[in-house]
Amino acid sequence: MRDYGKVYSSFWSSPTTSSFSDTGRLLALYLLTCSHSTIAGVFRLPDGYIAEDLQWSIERVREGFRELSAKGFAKRCETTKWVWVVEHLKWNNLDNPNQKTSARKIAMSVPRECAWGPDFSRSAREVLTLPERTDWNHSGTVGEGLANLNLKLELNQQLKQEHLPPPGEPAGAEVDAGAARPQEIDPQPEVKSGPKKTVVTWEAYREAFAARYGTDPIRNKVVNSQLSAFVDRVGAGPAPEIAAFYLTHSDPRFVREKHSIGLLLNQAERLHADWQTNTTAGPVAGARPRFTSEDYQRATDAGIRFLEDRDRTIDMGN
Repeated sequence: MRDYGKVYSSFWSSPTTSSFSDTGRLLALYLLTCSHSTIAGVFRLPDGYIAEDLQWSIERVREGFRELSAKGFAKRCETTKWVWVVEHLKWNNLDNPNQKTSARKIAMSVPRECAWGPDFSRSAREVLTLPERTDWNHSGTVGEGLANLNLKLELNQQLKQEHLPPPGEPAGAEVDAGAARPQEIDPQPEVKSGPKKTVVTWEAYREAFAARYGTDPIRNKVVNSQLSAFVDRVGAGPAPEIAAFYLTHSDPRFVREKHSIGLLLNQAERLHADWQTNTTAGPVAGARPRFTSEDYQRATDAGIRFLEDRDRTIDMGN
């Protein structure tokens, strides 16, 4: 995460930004200065992060991105939720080799499914001395399970932001306190083994832990509490990916404590930054090289199975 972002005073008088609506101008300023931005000008930014920071509805966020994309200021991949501030490297010179190395590492971490990835790679190749990537997935698709989970997350978030009733309940309708209430869409259902918001994160952590150590991690009340606090600190969106990334990290302390949940919580902000920059402090014998899309697919599928099991239980109860 960055502590500040540089904005030239000409931002307010340039022909491009002067043509923006108030929504477009504020979103552009946010992209230049928010803590999620990186030295390379590319970063993952789910709708919920922006909506919470700017107190906007999800629709206003998307309206802003449509405008910035049409005017060439920023590109947004709806599949991966990664953003590219198109002229970032032109406006922000890399002053030393360390900055260039850091920016190159971030640039190489752009997901292969990213729609604007090939264009960015060509644009930044000379400045960052990037090798040519041939692994771009030009279809821009991800697994069905992840797509379904993202849809449920965004819909539930939008309903809460706009203060709308759950699907199936008319707006403004009076609800009998004793009547059965239609279920809200909830991508992380409550289960007896832990808080509902940690379901997908736990599955991602468990899968990665088992792959590294050959056994499942212990789960109890203390672990549930720590995992819940971790999700609160880094956000529900990136939490599963960071938890799995943690198991690839070779920091000696992490290895010594066998990547405990307690240490995951203790180092939450540092791990978020390392995840964004793909920093794992060097290889470790026996460690997985990275958390693959197949691994993430399994974790999200597990979360969806919880949803389906819960819905079946509710139907049987009715």
